[in-house]
Amino acid sequence: MAEPKPKRNQTKTAGNAGRAPNGVGPSEMEAAQTRAIPEDVLETAEILADPQLRAALDRSVEDMREGRVVPLEQVERELGL
Repeated sequence: MAEPKPKRNQTKTAGNAGRAPNGVGPSEMEAAQTRAIPEDVLETAEILADPQLRAALDRSVEDMREGRVVPLEQVERELGL
């Protein structure tokens, strides 16, 4: 007996990947990710515009370059985690 033909919107293709189950419009997750991008960009811009935060970030990057870091495993061990 032949396998039943899938219904129109049950087929996953590149054209409907990431779409809602009915094949129309973006999925909830895709829509949430799209909204999150501008928020991430705004947060990054706010951090870079704040002189104190920017200085702290620059010091952190310099600490990493100079090897003034502690492995996460060591921190967890010292904190008893």
